[in-house]
Amino acid sequence: MTSFNCTAEVWFNIIVVSLTTAVFLGFPTLLRVYSKHAATSEDRKAINITTPTTPRLFTAQKLHKERSADKEKDKRLQLLEEKAKQYEAHQEKLDKNLKREQEKNEMLRVKLHDKDSRIADLRKQRTRPLTWKEECQMHEDCSLTLHTLRRNHASEMDQVKAKAQDNAKRELYQANFKIELLHKQLAKAELRIEKLTSDNLIIEEELARCKAQIDTSAANYSQDLQLKDKELAEQSSLFANLNQHLEQKTASAAEEATRCDTTIRDLNAEVSTKDDKLKEALAQIEQVRNDQPEELKNALARIVELEKDKSVLLKERYPDKPQPPVVEDTEMVDMEDVEMTDASAANMPARPSNVLAGAAPQAGCRDRQAYKVQLDKQFQVYKVKLENQCKAYKVQLVNEAQAYKVKLDNQFKAHKVQLVNEAQAYKVRLDKERRASRAQLESQALTWKTGEERKLQISINRINRAKDVVDGRNKDLEKKIESMEEATALDQATLRLLQAQQQPIQGQLGQQNQPTQTPTQQSSRPRNQPASQPRGKGVRFNITTNAVTRPAGTFGLGPK
Repeated sequence: MTSFNCTAEVWFNIIVVSLTTAVFLGFPTLLRVYSKHAATSEDRKAINITTPTTPRLFTAQKLHKERSADKEKDKRLQLLEEKAKQYEAHQEKLDKNLKREQEKNEMLRVKLHDKDSRIADLRKQRTRPLTWKEECQMHEDCSLTLHTLRRNHASEMDQVKAKAQDNAKRELYQANFKIELLHKQLAKAELRIEKLTSDNLIIEEELARCKAQIDTSAANYSQDLQLKDKELAEQSSLFANLNQHLEQKTASAAEEATRCDTTIRDLNAEVSTKDDKLKEALAQIEQVRNDQPEELKNALARIVELEKDKSVLLKERYPDKPQPPVVEDTEMVDMEDVEMTDASAANMPARPSNVLAGAAPQAGCRDRQAYKVQLDKQFQVYKVKLENQCKAYKVQLVNEAQAYKVKLDNQFKAHKVQLVNEAQAYKVRLDKERRASRAQLESQALTWKTGEERKLQISINRINRAKDVVDGRNKDLEKKIESMEEATALDQATLRLLQAQQQPIQGQLGQQNQPTQTPTQQSSRPRNQPASQPRGKGVRFNITTNAVTRPAGTFGLGPK
């Protein structure tokens, strides 16, 4: 029945595979036929559309439509070709799968044939009854295999237990070593934390000290600013005093200018009076000249002689100083013809009163008039010079006062601006230094804090990982031990079953024959067997189990 079922399943699989291959092989041909039919139908439709009964001109729009239709046809053909290629590739894959399935089916047929032959051989062996020698040989083989299995199992169990114990000891030692290392690292971390806390306290103290220094420096700077404000106030008071002094000087200069103006006016009045007198004298001289010309000529000649004598006397008395020019004309000297320089007027010595008084009666009227004209000219030059000097001195004083005032104003403003700028710059610099120091200290504290937190987190993660690894290894060891215990339990159960199966057979064999033991048989018995139990055909095992027994002659090979 089993062989028939296997063959039926194989034939069913072959039929299914052949049908699928036929379908996949025929599908691309159907697609090709359908695509050709569709292309021919579309071409016919296009021909019917593009070839009307009445001839007409093709427009650009129709040409565009035809071109678009051709492009769509080309695209459809390309898609169909791609699909055909895909179906061919799929067909090739299916062919390969069919070949593999056929090979598998052939292998299955061979295996089924082998199984059928083995089953037939086993059935033949079951039908034939076992002999007593074969049963004894089977018992001996079973007993030997049991002993070898027990020994191998015991040695393997011992080795596995020893390995497990060694591994457990090694892992425990490693885990303890890692735990000790972690404890040391934790202690180091705690010491580091304590050190960092102390460093934090020191940094906080330094921060407080820096803040106190900054406050003291700010107070000192405020005191310096107050002192500078006082200096500015003193300088402003000095500037006010200077302004008052300048005002006094300007007032005194104004008074002097008014005095000069009054003196100039007085001099002008005197000059005008003298001019009037001179005019009157000139008028009288003209009258005298018109009335007595010969006497005037004689007087002029006399005046020239007197002037020459005077120049000679002046040269003798004052040889180092220049002398005024000598009038040699016999005519009357006009005021406009006589000219005298400022140097000559300044360097000319003053005439003594006795000379003038003595020369007057000798020179006569003309000499006095010429000398008067000379004096008037000198007076006018001196007057102009004094006026110019007064004006220049006044302008100079005013300009100096204004320049000094402007200079003081500029100095005061510049000094004030400089002090304000210095104070602001110093304040800004202090603020910047304070902010920079504070930011630096905060950044250092944050970096230190983050670094320590990171180190602590890393150490904690390492500890947790080590704990997880140790826990995982312990769990793996527990699982291995449980699996080994289960395997030992299964082995013990199988041994008990085998012993239970062999026990009734051994009892029957022991009842049938109890031959005498030879010394070779006694020496060849196993170590765990007692000396009273014979070995060979009538073997008895000292095994007591509560397993279920089976009838003799089966050995677990009978039909189920």
